Order: sequence, then structure tokens, then C-alpha cells
Amino acid sequence: MTPDSQTPTQRVNHPAQPLPPQGFFSSVGTVLSALIVLLAAAWSLDIPRALGVAFYPAQLLGLILALSVAVALLSRDHRGQPHAVAPPWYDWLAAGVVLLGGGFLAWRYASLVDLVLLRPPQAVAIGLVLLPLTLEALRRTVGWTLLWVVAIFVAYALFGDAVPGRLAGRAQDWDKVASYLSLDVNGVLGIPLQIASTVVIAFVLFGTMLNRVGGAQFFTDAALTVMGGLRGPPPRRRLVAGWSPR
Repeated sequence: MTPDSQTPTQRVNHPAQPLPPQGFFSSVGTVLSALIVLLAAAWSLDIPRALGVAFYPAQLLGLILALSVAVALLSRDHRGQPHAVAPPWYDWLAAGVVLLGGGFLAWRYASLVDLVLLRPPQAVAIGLVLLPLTLEALRRTVGWTLLWVVAIFVAYALFGDAVPGRLAGRAQDWDKVASYLSLDVNGVLGIPLQIASTVVIAFVLFGTMLNRVGGAQFFTDAALTVMGGLRGPPPRRRLVAGWSPR
């Protein structure tokens, strides 16, 4: 039965999804998202080295992190739903603060990274800005579960001496934890963010381009041509065509 032939009692009323706000917000979100892709693409193509520009990878990761958090704060409300109207003023303020923090991190990283364990005030300030807003962006986009996992490990670093038994650790000062997590490569600027900023973005960009030019459909048709005449379950054809980005 087609949807047009269904009676009113058989149709399922789906709630209308809010349209993304247009105008200035749409332009800002597009620019921020484009900057993320351009920075990741430039790094993947090794353009800075070709231009003779030297910097710490963490400086670029700090910029990408700040841009990503700003996009998340401006695209999702406090309930984790897409904004039906323009973001409120406090989301604009949070996005501006995190962009300033990420820019300051990229600018001063070379002089702060070797002093991170000494808790310089600038490093602590960066941590107090980036970490809470990053966790808020995480909550809006993923939900509470992963946020609680991160919060538990941060609490363990702060109050490890209160844990009984063999899991007991040495408690760390809050300013040391804030500066270490925000500046050290074992914190938020570590391998997961580096992989997301290079491999993941490049793969998604390549897959989108391949799908736009019809490459994904070509691989699907090729798999059906090769395996379509053989007897067997459909997953066999999916196995042949499954590596093609959709």
C-alpha cells in the first residue's frame, strides 16, 4: 500500500522537523565549518611544510577543536536539539569565548607547553575556558553518557586518594589538571583529535565527493554485475560493494 492510498487513520503523523535558522547564523556556521575542512585538508596535503611554515601540530588541533565546539554550540540548543530559531545570546557568547581561547592557545602554545606542569596562569585560564565548553558541546551532540565517563575520570584525577584499595591514586590539584588536559598531547589535543582532524575529515570529504560524482553508484552497480547472478544472500553483494563510501 502506497502512502497516497492510505486512509487518514492509517497514516502516521510525524512531527515536523524545525528548519535551520537562516541569515547571519547560517553564514557564520558555514564559515566555521568550512574553516575546519580547509585546515584539515591543508594539514593532510602537507601544505604548511611546502610553504615553509613550521608549527606544533597541537596548535592546529587547538584551532580545529575551538571551531568544532563553536559549531556545536551554535547548532544545538541546551536540550541537544537543532536550533529552531537563531541561537540565544549566551550561545553566541560561549562560541566567541571558545574561539578566543582556541586562538590564544594556538598563539601561545609554543611558550606554554614546556611549562604546563608548573601551572602557568595562562595555561590554567585556557583550561578553564576550553574544557567546560568542550564538555558542554559533547553533551549537546552525543548525550550524557560519554560526558559522565569523562567526568568520572576527571574526578579520579582530582580525588584519586579517596578511592580505596589498589585503585587508589595520588590526588592532583585542579589547576594542574586543567592546564594538563588542555595543553598536553595526552589531553584533548591528543591522538583521537588528530585522527578526527586528518583521517576522518579527509575520508568523509572523499566519500562525499565520490558520491556526488556518481562513484558510489558505480561501485554498487559493479558489485551487482559481478555478484548479482550468483545464488546466495544479499550480504554477499554488500561485502563486495561495502568498502565504497556512501
